[in-house]
Amino acid sequence: MSCPKDNGTHPISQWETSPLLDMGPVWDNSHAMTETFAQRLERIIRETPGLSMKGVSLSAGLGDTAVRDIIKGRSRNQKYTTIKAIADVLRMDISELMSQEEMALMSQDDADRHALMTELRGILEGCETEDLRAAIRLLKRN
Repeated sequence: MSCPKDNGTHPISQWETSPLLDMGPVWDNSHAMTETFAQRLERIIRETPGLSMKGVSLSAGLGDTAVRDIIKGRSRNQKYTTIKAIADVLRMDISELMSQEEMALMSQDDADRHALMTELRGILEGCETEDLRAAIRLLKRN
């Protein structure tokens, strides 16, 4: 299986089926990274028309109060998979959503997982549909 480098299209983007897809870029990334993850998440939702805490939660496959609980401080030390799901809905990389200090606090396993997922996404983004199907079949066997 040989996949070309990304040519500007993203055929496997996880947000392709999101109802938020037609909203355009969610966040301009021009703000300083002085906010906490919860503060940044709250601001992004507040400043983006059509976004709501419940909508982001549900689009991320989380419970309907998950994002609200994070923002209100009721839920701390979120798992990588939770943060990644929220970042995917917002069409951001985790490193754009979290400060370097917050990224450093993730467990080494979560940090390794993030690095591997980023590398894998980069490889797969340029693949043809049939190559993606073959890769999925191969991964499911293991």
